[in-house]
Amino acid sequence: MNRKDKLLKLVTHINCFNTEPTEKSAEYIYLDTILTEDDMIDAALALEQRVPTYIGELAPRIGKSIEETAELCFRMAKAGIVYYETDKDGVDRVNLPIFVPGTMECACFRPADTDRHPQLAYTFDKYIDEYRIDGVVELVLQTCNPFALETDINRRFITEKKGVPYLSIETDFSDNDKGRSGGSKLLGGKICPLTGCCTV
Repeated sequence: MNRKDKLLKLVTHINCFNTEPTEKSAEYIYLDTILTEDDMIDAALALEQRVPTYIGELAPRIGKSIEETAELCFRMAKAGIVYYETDKDGVDRVNLPIFVPGTMECACFRPADTDRHPQLAYTFDKYIDEYRIDGVVELVLQTCNPFALETDINRRFITEKKGVPYLSIETDFSDNDKGRSGGSKLLGGKICPLTGCCTV
């Protein structure tokens, strides 16, 4: 399978709402930009969504050694396509989140990334248009200061340029936060969740 077909498959693998992606889809453009190696695409396709997977389990699925797979997963985590989750014994596993624009938005609003890849900023704008988003709920982790600094940029872009309602929720993800996601229903229709340093 060529790179284009793999990326199209990956879009539907991580975003069930886009069942017929094209090369012009926001997710395709985003993933094509951040997944600089074909091996990254193969690894992402070999992971199930939201299923923590040990490096030793992933390695045979993609035909690589444990060391090569660990290095590949590190580069993927740095790109923002997977994140690490530790088991009760302190052993790292990788997790492929369900795609939400939060992943995209983290890259789109990092000046270093958009300077290198100007098309990233375009993808976030395009995503809101493609899905005709009715509202945006942004979850901000209190301890993630770099992301918290970007919330005003996000709010202004979303409300002023796109004319979409926006709600920011600051959280520490303690037990008291259970059930907070119900607030997104206030906006109705399609909600675009943004996440800082977490997944929704």
